[in-house]
Amino acid sequence: MMIQWQDATVVSKHQWDTDLYSLTIHCEQPVTFKPGQFLNIGLQHNNETLYRPYSLVNTPDQENLTIHFNAVRGGKFSPLLAQLSAGDNVLVPAKGGGLLTLDATPKRRQLWLCATGTGIGPFLSLLRSQALWQTFEQIIVCYATKTRDGMAYFDELANYRTQYPKQYHFLPYATQQSANDSQQQRFTTALINGDLDRLFPINAKDSHFMLCGNSAMINEMSDLLTEKGLSPHSRLQAGNISIEKYF
Repeated sequence: MMIQWQDATVVSKHQWDTDLYSLTIHCEQPVTFKPGQFLNIGLQHNNETLYRPYSLVNTPDQENLTIHFNAVRGGKFSPLLAQLSAGDNVLVPAKGGGLLTLDATPKRRQLWLCATGTGIGPFLSLLRSQALWQTFEQIIVCYATKTRDGMAYFDELANYRTQYPKQYHFLPYATQQSANDSQQQRFTTALINGDLDRLFPINAKDSHFMLCGNSAMINEMSDLLTEKGLSPHSRLQAGNISIEKYF
């Protein structure tokens, strides 16, 4: 099915770290999506329309669309995104997609949002949605990057602890750097050694996990959670593990 594109304009670009960006764009035409979904972003390049899916950081009620991405060196598309500046043109469809959404998630006591790198994007959109806070008793964010400098949106994620002190828990992991405000390990290790269970006992009745990021993390976390009695979640079979792989 051919994508029906709409014109959009770059509003701003923010660089968090080397090759790590957020791009904010504006589309005059309506774009429909749910918090947690992705949107195809298109570019005209050498008489060809190139496009890739990117999770939206913003919520549907915000005026502009924001994506968070790594510029992959040698890549065909993301370096072009990184070269854009305010006023440049991009293409977007009228509708987003993806199943990391509140209405596709079983209602359990705990929601674990586990992300590596730019996989934090859809979780930011969910956290900015008031409906999320009205649905789960406990929300735990596990966010892993190689370095502390690579933790985009750190302040926003940390500030939810002040707004929801009894409901929200933020667990940052900088796997290759020692920092005062993050742990130097992978959250898969924290699951293996019992650190996460000591925060809240993980079980099939109470826990739902959303995993977003690199495939190695997702595969390892899925295996570890399955060993604890949790199961994959799908449209056909309710479970405890929802995933979205980035690479």
